Amino acid sequence: MEKSGQTYDTMSIFTSSKKQSSDNDLTINLSDFVDIALRCSDPEPVPIPPYIGEIIELKNKKLKTPILHVEWRTDSKLPFLWRYHIWADSVRRFTLARERSERERRERFILEANVKLIAKGLQQHPYLMIERWAISTASYLMKHKRNNAIREIGIEKLIERIEEIP
Repeated sequence: MEKSGQTYDTMSIFTSSKKQSSDNDLTINLSDFVDIALRCSDPEPVPIPPYIGEIIELKNKKLKTPILHVEWRTDSKLPFLWRYHIWADSVRRFTLARERSERERRERFILEANVKLIAKGLQQHPYLMIERWAISTASYLMKHKRNNAIREIGIEKLIERIEEIP
């Protein structure tokens, strides 16, 4: 690989062996490189040249437990280097947050559908509430789980799944 007139030996850049090297070769211990590149304890990824990202990916394939992860983003020309365990934690937290957000979104849709259902019952005879009061009352009944009062309005079954929403 060539960059600005210099040739890099892509396989020896991360080896820790003490073999003979030419003037263009660089031998560095992988753990030393990780500490230097990732600033010892910085949890944030750092941009690296693409050729180093390719070398790291080749090395990672040979390891039983990866030490580093290279993230190739579509919005950036440079890949980002992570400590593997920090990247894995980041992915796990992102996945859990996305699942929680989806669950909360579904719960909110179901709550809104039930409030509309109860408000519609409150607007009908004999209650004849105006829409704003009916929605406010329906929200109160749902929030405080006043199931007996909801049944008295004439609502026998509330919506429990998102698929039941009309």
